[in-house]
Amino acid sequence: MSINYVTKYGKTLDQKLVQESLTADLETQRLEFLDAKTIKVPRITTSGYQPHTRTKGFNAGTLDNDFDTYTLGADWDIEFFADSMDIDETNEALSIANVSKTFIETQATPALDAYRFSKLYAEAQAGNKVDLTADKTNIYGAIKDGLKVVRKYGPQNIIVYVSSTAMDFLERSTEFAGRQFSVQAAGPSKIESRVTSIDGVILKEVWDETRFRTLYDFTNGYASAVGSKAINFMIVSKTSVIVTAKHSFIAMFAPGSHTEGDGHLYQNRLYHDSFVRKQQLDGVYVNTNPTLQV
Repeated sequence: MSINYVTKYGKTLDQKLVQESLTADLETQRLEFLDAKTIKVPRITTSGYQPHTRTKGFNAGTLDNDFDTYTLGADWDIEFFADSMDIDETNEALSIANVSKTFIETQATPALDAYRFSKLYAEAQAGNKVDLTADKTNIYGAIKDGLKVVRKYGPQNIIVYVSSTAMDFLERSTEFAGRQFSVQAAGPSKIESRVTSIDGVILKEVWDETRFRTLYDFTNGYASAVGSKAINFMIVSKTSVIVTAKHSFIAMFAPGSHTEGDGHLYQNRLYHDSFVRKQQLDGVYVNTNPTLQV
């Protein structure tokens, strides 16, 4: 009997993609699509209070209802074929489950994060993009400066993504002199020194810095493009961005269930995109290393 193994592994692989993605927390729920690829987001504006005259009646206000639209532009796919004898002669090393696991871990997940970080950087307003040669004497103050801009969206709605390099500087910051901190023991002979929040705002370390650049070439996988810069940290208001994967398809076909030959077939498609909301362009703040990639 031919089996399409997507029923067995598909949901697990989708969960693995989400769990290992650094940007999964930014994903937007319950979006309305105007058509197959266009997101429609309502935009309502109202006038404010006016002085009450203590006479009968109220002041008439004005309101406006319109829509902003965002068009998805990232549609990716890949297919792998593993011959039955190659699988057998490699002692299952080339099994389609191993191929899929490797692809998800080394290509799909980091490429998705790289796209999202670089797209949010591209759409952030110019005044919220700052260059800094970061070190232990200035990184804390730089993050505080960025938080001052975005904090109006509520600390509970904000995530600060910090490169491992910048996190190293932060935990050894000389700007902490004279301040009091609580250091929590994580168990016998263990100390957790990474900074996980500042003033109620969550800090999330981007431990794979190949995902944390301003510009990429996605022609074949993902690669840092000429002219890109390393990101020191990115402050994101979750309410200010739209991050969505409209369609995710993963299928694995056993020999005999397809017409590509005697072997297992793996197919993966991801249709997605990321945007900064047009009315909240100041909700993303990015601090970058000024050195251009060549």
